[in-house]
Amino acid sequence: MKKVITLIAITIIACNGYAQNNFKPGWYIVEKGAEYAVVANGFLDYSEKGKAINTESLLIKTGEVVYVWENSKDTYIANEWFGRISFFKSISKLTPVPENGKIGYLLNDVENLNGKAATAGSGVWITEFITSNKTAVILLNDNQKITIPSEDITILATFLVKENENNLLYKTAK
Repeated sequence: MKKVITLIAITIIACNGYAQNNFKPGWYIVEKGAEYAVVANGFLDYSEKGKAINTESLLIKTGEVVYVWENSKDTYIANEWFGRISFFKSISKLTPVPENGKIGYLLNDVENLNGKAATAGSGVWITEFITSNKTAVILLNDNQKITIPSEDITILATFLVKENENNLLYKTAK
């Protein structure tokens, strides 16, 4: 009987721990008030002379998309599309993206009625392309959807392949 009670207690503790931390890796939108620390530079975080920019001066803006892939206690580890690694203090100010959509790369600054909504070079979530009027709908912080000209954004994977296709040297893993 003692073993059964111990087994039940362990099961309850394990399930309680899981219920408190039902984190799922994936793309998240950074919301206003998210607390973060940049811990490793990405490939864009270097000066023209190749010197690494101090991580304390690097910013993550609301509306940007990060890939959160792990957590420990209440620290969440994320990558931005260009490789920068950041720790977020909590998941509460990160919103999971909808299942449908893709990460996009902004080619130009975009504005909403309140002014600048996102800057060129940002990774944002594209919810749809509307080919009939050549626009795209992007999802920003506070569940804000804005429609922008499709010439202002591209799918990130398309952008990366186009920018690098002539410089790739594939090797065989050994």
